[in-house]
Amino acid sequence: METLVDVADQLFPDNQTDEIQPDELLVAGKTNLVSFQEMADTDKLKQLFEVFKQKQTILEVLDQCLLAHQMKIYIGGESGKQELDDCSIITAP
Repeated sequence: METLVDVADQLFPDNQTDEIQPDELLVAGKTNLVSFQEMADTDKLKQLFEVFKQKQTILEVLDQCLLAHQMKIYIGGESGKQELDDCSIITAP
């Protein structure tokens, strides 16, 4: 029987064999999230993994940081992205 971590590793590998392009967003360490009690809700975790997979939402949050030209800290819904309401994000240009 596979664990949630095993399935997440298969769906979202951290170590991709393809070469990463300089303008490509790399999201790593996603499987570490399953060790947090706050992420015990598999529906929330699945939604968050989908955000990582699509990357568009993450790029929009990073764009906000670049436009501000400073480190930004988003707690809960402060990012303006409903998918990330249960997360805290720290970004730096």
